[in-house]
Amino acid sequence: MSENLQEIEKKIKQIVLNGGDILRRYWGQRGSLAIDYKEGQGLVSKADKETEKYIINELKELLPNASFCAEESSFENGFDQKKLEKGYCWMIDPLDGTNNFLSGFDYFSISVALAFDGLPVIGIVYRPLRGDLFSAVKNKGAFYENVLLDSEKEKIEGKLNRPHKLKDALLCTGFAGEKGISFEREFEVFKKVMFSSRGIRRLGSAALDLCYLAKGSWHGFWEKGLAPWDVAAGGLICLEAGLKVENLEGESFSPFNKTIISCCAEIKQELLTTLNQ
Repeated sequence: MSENLQEIEKKIKQIVLNGGDILRRYWGQRGSLAIDYKEGQGLVSKADKETEKYIINELKELLPNASFCAEESSFENGFDQKKLEKGYCWMIDPLDGTNNFLSGFDYFSISVALAFDGLPVIGIVYRPLRGDLFSAVKNKGAFYENVLLDSEKEKIEGKLNRPHKLKDALLCTGFAGEKGISFEREFEVFKKVMFSSRGIRRLGSAALDLCYLAKGSWHGFWEKGLAPWDVAAGGLICLEAGLKVENLEGESFSPFNKTIISCCAEIKQELLTTLNQ
């Protein structure tokens, strides 16, 4: 690659910010947007599709030979994991939290990651209405800034607010009932973790959930049935903030894993044990 990753990151950020402008425009029109339902995956709107189209077109110019794993186009056409794990690949969710967006709840995001041989090396997650922008480059750390307030970029250390026991931890999750996983089993696990912790939040954007975990708003996250575009950027941001990111079998993070858990090291084993009971 002729440019280093941090130079590429700057260009991705601008593309993501422009994508946020598209979502803000559609936010004002959300009551009249045509909505489709993707079987087993939830809602999709014109806002998702137009934002993805813009981002893909821009990223093609940035790295013409990279492959794509983007939510709307990959849902329609499928994707070949083995091919995507070779060389550079863009992993894109143009609107993570579509249900929130359409319902008027501003907890939604754009998530873009650049992966090499299947593992993220750049991750950007942006919450357009608040301006919260999270970013990471592999081995360079994770960062937070608020572009609407024009605040300085703040390195996310991931060292503050770390509980040593699960009972002192506030957690975040999502249910995978729409994705073919037994809701009854999911809810049983949820109850076990709820009674073993300080509490659980369920907000509807896995990408943001991981980023606010990295920033310290809660102390652990888990979910089943997510796709690469849901977790690629947020997973890297958590790793670069010093958190553990694995699957429920304790294996190293990959965006293609069927499950994910991320938390501080101090509660990892206790949380894993509770989730797998």
